[in-house]
Amino acid sequence: MPSGEFYLKESTYETSFEELTNGRFKKASLFYITEQDINELKTRDIRFDILQTFDGFNITMLNLKFLNKKTRKEELKKTYLIQLL
Repeated sequence: MPSGEFYLKESTYETSFEELTNGRFKKASLFYITEQDINELKTRDIRFDILQTFDGFNITMLNLKFLNKKTRKEELKKTYLIQLL
């Protein structure tokens, strides 16, 4: 179970950019996306608001750079909670 489902206590699922552009989702829909996805939304002229930015790390890929406080930031990846406009 993805951590989002655990904390939301609701099911989540993956979608595609095609589903975003064909009107499948209501404008009030929330999405948890990566930095790469943000760039793709901008390229496709899909309007959105960033509600919150998170520093993330896949804990199953634990490594020394993450454990070392001085180099931890290098290992963190930005993720975003967005809302379609």
